[in-house]
Amino acid sequence: MPTKPIREPSQRLGLSEVSKLRTKIVDDHYHHALRIYKDRESGATRLQASVYNGELKGTPVWTAFITYQVRSIRWMQRIGPRTIQLADLNRYIFTDEYVAAVGPNGRPELTFLEAEDANDFWEAIVKVARLDVLE
Repeated sequence: MPTKPIREPSQRLGLSEVSKLRTKIVDDHYHHALRIYKDRESGATRLQASVYNGELKGTPVWTAFITYQVRSIRWMQRIGPRTIQLADLNRYIFTDEYVAAVGPNGRPELTFLEAEDANDFWEAIVKVARLDVLE
């Protein structure tokens, strides 16, 4: 049975963003869909975490723009098989109930459901950073 392609939220809004990665994270004790978007016109890169299931499925929880800092080799650090810590991530949070995941040192953390998802995120960010440098 053929399935309909899932339209990205950015497509529904008419934005010129392309999804570079779709994966799942555990965030604030909930499963969230994490996406990396790259804007075709401006070249900006954005992360977005959305509710993964339930009544609010697809609702954005937070978004963050990744700028020049992504080019630093110190921006990302693997601190576990499923966890990546970021040197900086200015999240725009859309709900008062959300508590951003940070490590003991206060740095933002992303915990993925599977180690492979963390690997995919790492590779996607490296690729996006490489493209930013080349453009």
